Amino acid sequence: DLDGGLSLRFEAPETWRIRQLGALKGLAPDEAKAELERVDHARTELRRSYARQDTDSQAFDLTVDCSSFSIDEVAALVLAVLRGRGLLRADGSSRA
Repeated sequence: DLDGGLSLRFEAPETWRIRQLGALKGLAPDEAKAELERVDHARTELRRSYARQDTDSQAFDLTVDCSSFSIDEVAALVLAVLRGRGLLRADGSSRA
């Protein structure tokens, strides 16, 4: 946790993530699932060792289900929260 920061978590159901990864990287569903499991494991281990925090959604200020929004909507949501917290000016520059 950083003072004046915002902790974000982006998640989605596994089936959606497998489809997205497969489409993005041209992988068959079983290949995409294996890659997703590998990446998820690595992320969990990194978070545990680096931040020494739990990886559940309670450790975050904002958790977004990316399967419910377009990428533009997710970006607009994050920008709105940053502006609302005074971490981002209206012109897009940070206050840091």
